[in-house]
Amino acid sequence: MARPPVIPERYAQAVAWCLGKLPRWTANQAVLTLTDAQLDRLDALSNAAETARRDLAAARLASRGAALRYRTSVAAMREEASHLVAQIRVAADMSEQPALVYEAAGIAAPKPRRPRPAPGTPRAFSTDIEPATGALTIRFDCPHPRGLRGVVYRVERAVWREGDGAHEGDDSAGDFTFLTIARGRTFTDETIPAGTALVAYRVTALSATKEGAPAVHWVRLAGEGVVVASALPTRNRGQTAAAA
Repeated sequence: MARPPVIPERYAQAVAWCLGKLPRWTANQAVLTLTDAQLDRLDALSNAAETARRDLAAARLASRGAALRYRTSVAAMREEASHLVAQIRVAADMSEQPALVYEAAGIAAPKPRRPRPAPGTPRAFSTDIEPATGALTIRFDCPHPRGLRGVVYRVERAVWREGDGAHEGDDSAGDFTFLTIARGRTFTDETIPAGTALVAYRVTALSATKEGAPAVHWVRLAGEGVVVASALPTRNRGQTAAAA
């Protein structure tokens, strides 16, 4: 079985070990059969190693200080440069030829923002009724362009009584009034006037900057209370409203 090394493997510990042994070995030189030349050489090498260790420690400390100064200097430089770039952008915005300002500065002009597309058109309507109250819950689908977020839906309503002469598909026959803003693809109407025979819901998707094409959904009511008899598709301003 191999013996473990006597001299430590780690550099700093090995240097300390040799420096610590030299006085003892010198005092017991004859017993240990060591010559002056051997001890002098180990002394010189141990002191050289200790000097190198100290130089390395100092260099590492100086390196950390230099790295900190470097990072601090670059941060200050970037902040000042960002202020100047902002000033250049203001000058370009105020100029009749902003491209020349950016060219003179040697920086790229900002790319024009692409206009956001309009939201989609509601479709695939369905209608559910709450028999106890007569409330109608309308659900629909509405696909939007990729990446469009925060869409809500404006819901307008027109109602007709029996004998008013309105029929499905004739959404110009009545006046649409605002009902609600739906945050999802569903809404509930709990305020249908008594005696209503026909209801049309006009639903329009709204984004922060644009509105989509509206779609109209028809619901025919019959009998006492509210009974869904039909909800037929129609065309509104060139758009097809899906049937329930």
